[in-house]
Amino acid sequence: MQKIRYTDNREHRFVIFQPRMDDPILVVCPRCNSKALIFPHLENTVKCICTKCTFYNYKSPKIRYFQWHKENPTDGYFSFPLWLQIKCCGNSLWAFNQKHLNILDLYVQAALREHKTVKNEWCCNSSVVAKLPKWIKSYKNRDQIIKAIQKLREKL
Repeated sequence: MQKIRYTDNREHRFVIFQPRMDDPILVVCPRCNSKALIFPHLENTVKCICTKCTFYNYKSPKIRYFQWHKENPTDGYFSFPLWLQIKCCGNSLWAFNQKHLNILDLYVQAALREHKTVKNEWCCNSSVVAKLPKWIKSYKNRDQIIKAIQKLREKL
């Protein structure tokens, strides 16, 4: 049986909460509690649209706010609760979008986790996985986290 290997691709942690047309941030609609999507609209503008009701909103954010280890995570634009969140191991496991969930899944399932350092690189500790909380990195929580990630995938 081949062991799963995860090599940190050094994707900066702030990249994952930048909405993209092909991978928007998933949030809870403030009107009907269904899934809503945040994606880029025009230059320096984001749009939130519910997949069920007629709710929509636009914003031209000057600053995005976000607390990485927050128990009730929100997006950094509208401060709506994230759609992909679940209680796990006494904590809140969450993801901004499918890409973020895929990174978490690959990392947690990997038996071998490699973190490559680049000499003279100023942001050596800024990748998505470098900033994961210890409970996610812990081997003892692996099975519970994998099950929780599967439940989150069902919400996509």
